[in-house]
Amino acid sequence: MKENRLHEVIDEQVMKENNQREIHEAARIAVECTRLMGEERPRMKEVAAQLEALRVGKTKHEGSDQYPEPEVNEHLVGVEILSAQGDTSTTGYDSIKNVTMLNIEAGR
Repeated sequence: MKENRLHEVIDEQVMKENNQREIHEAARIAVECTRLMGEERPRMKEVAAQLEALRVGKTKHEGSDQYPEPEVNEHLVGVEILSAQGDTSTTGYDSIKNVTMLNIEAGR
């Protein structure tokens, strides 16, 4: 990044697309993640949030915000399934915490 040679490590086809800002931002995040001192590196939650903001920003820039983003909680992982018509949705949740509790109780 310091020597501005990002084009040497990014696929040529990707570089031809109109996404230079996103490529440079993703590279900046990657550089932060490779710092030697652990205290200087960002937390994975921060990295995920930055990458998600980058993705959402690109999606909105393209005008494709037809569907809302599914919500992800700390203890739950939601999976949104849209019907073929696009007028209904079903969301299922799986809690790792609850599964662990069930396994412990089953051992008695």
